[in-house]
Amino acid sequence: MFLPEAPFETMETAPTEYLRKLKNQMIEFESLGFASSLNDDPVVYAGRQLNLLQSLLDNHEIGMAYENELVGLFIKEYYLRTLLMASDLFMRGALNMSVFFAEFKNMQKILREVFPYWIDNDYIYSLGKNKLNIIKSINIDIPDEKSLEALLSDVAVLGMPPAVSIILPTYNRGEKLLEVLPRILNQSYKNFELIIVDDGSDDNTEEVINAFGNPKVKYIKLEQNGGQSKARNAGVSNASYNFIAFADSDDIWEEKKLEIQMEKLLENHDAGFCYCAYTYYDENEKKHTVPRKTIAKVRKTGYIYPELLRRNLVGTPALVVRKECIDNVGGFNENLECLEDWEFALRLAKSYQAVFCPETLFEVYENADKVSSKTAEDGEKAMKSFYDGFERDREVFGMVDDVF
Repeated sequence: MFLPEAPFETMETAPTEYLRKLKNQMIEFESLGFASSLNDDPVVYAGRQLNLLQSLLDNHEIGMAYENELVGLFIKEYYLRTLLMASDLFMRGALNMSVFFAEFKNMQKILREVFPYWIDNDYIYSLGKNKLNIIKSINIDIPDEKSLEALLSDVAVLGMPPAVSIILPTYNRGEKLLEVLPRILNQSYKNFELIIVDDGSDDNTEEVINAFGNPKVKYIKLEQNGGQSKARNAGVSNASYNFIAFADSDDIWEEKKLEIQMEKLLENHDAGFCYCAYTYYDENEKKHTVPRKTIAKVRKTGYIYPELLRRNLVGTPALVVRKECIDNVGGFNENLECLEDWEFALRLAKSYQAVFCPETLFEVYENADKVSSKTAEDGEKAMKSFYDGFERDREVFGMVDDVF
């Protein structure tokens, strides 16, 4: 990282009259090109911004009228980009925190002293609410490197969408991952890591994952196959972020799945988890919607525990959960051969409110080689193994039938 070589000495006072001009000539100023995406490659981005700044300053008419604003705006863009990069876990791993701390404090000083007004005018600078909140971090007092690292770890403090850890267990599904991974990696909600837990595969799974070369992917290889519960628990224990989503290696996600669910969960502060509807195709390719549309909406949101005692509404890949909720109720039961998703959802729903997304946000296809396929005998055995834990609650809610 580097600090821009900008003529800071030309900005000793706040250019209030120029700010008024910019407000009156917003269309002209936007056309100069500073609204470029912050998602570009950092080297390409920085180079383009430096070239743009130089070319604009070289233009006599623009340079004379807007020199202070152009330099200040460049610093703002550079600051935004640098802060976004530094808050990315994978890029932060390569940071020399001592060097970055000095640069961060220097950028704070520059922005506070020479260009104090742009924070209060998101119209002039075309900032969305999130970016405006990130910019406000220049006013946060960061006394030491440890404090800066804590700030970078909590992206919500910076006003960015909170980061999500997506857990995907897989076992000998290398070829299927070629179809599944792009649908996860190309989500409209960009702030996430994908933790793929390879549950002892002996096919080309690792080769397929490495071929994607995506820095968002964290690959964990378990030596022996231990089942989906063990793999999911391993993923959660290695998660970097405070929101956990789950995926399976044979599910096809909609592009906005994570975005829609995170928006719902963040809007409902009392909810511990969000789950969505999904489309299920059985072995005869018959289409089903889970949970069924005939179930009343009031039974699908809020305190859904009584309804879950009656039937399972929640597939694990439908979940986005606050990590503290998983920590409090415990992870997946590794002793269950199947129905572990239902048992986990019951413990979760007993303690926390749910928010439901009625949109069908992913598809599941029943396959002969489906990882979670179990026999009726397996299901009966699993049901008996955790029935006792919920029998009393079923009586309390008036469910006295023998069918769980």
